[in-house]
Amino acid sequence: MTQPRRLLTALAMGTLICTAACTGSPATLALQPDFAMNTSAGLANVSFRQSMPGTTDQEFEQMIRNGMVHATTGGVLPAAAHTPSPPLRIVWHVAPNGPRGTSRLDVNIFKASVPVAYEQALIDNSASPRAITNIIEGMTRRLIAAARPPVAT
Repeated sequence: MTQPRRLLTALAMGTLICTAACTGSPATLALQPDFAMNTSAGLANVSFRQSMPGTTDQEFEQMIRNGMVHATTGGVLPAAAHTPSPPLRIVWHVAPNGPRGTSRLDVNIFKASVPVAYEQALIDNSASPRAITNIIEGMTRRLIAAARPPVAT
């Protein structure tokens, strides 16, 4: 592997580790969930740390809800799950992606504080709410599929 390629690989790995550490920090996992959902991987509390540029927290939360509802069959519960230890925690996080007018959308799923699955997408900051919701839907499908327990045969 060439030196520039090693450097790019190291930078990419560092970004992924920092992102997972940021969204999986004890402070983040201790946040009050925004809502709860039944998923094929189990009951999940869902929260987000930052909205997409140009959207309010309420608008972005609605995009997350809509995208996740379309991706799962369980649906949103009336209130966050307040069980002593909800089986799963899903955390969404938005980070600016430099001066190019894009943002990086990350989502992690945890069992307790252990990361189980991770998805990431680059989104144009001028994308429509529908386009963002569609991206969230696809990310949710992949995330839940990766977190689903294996089927016994």
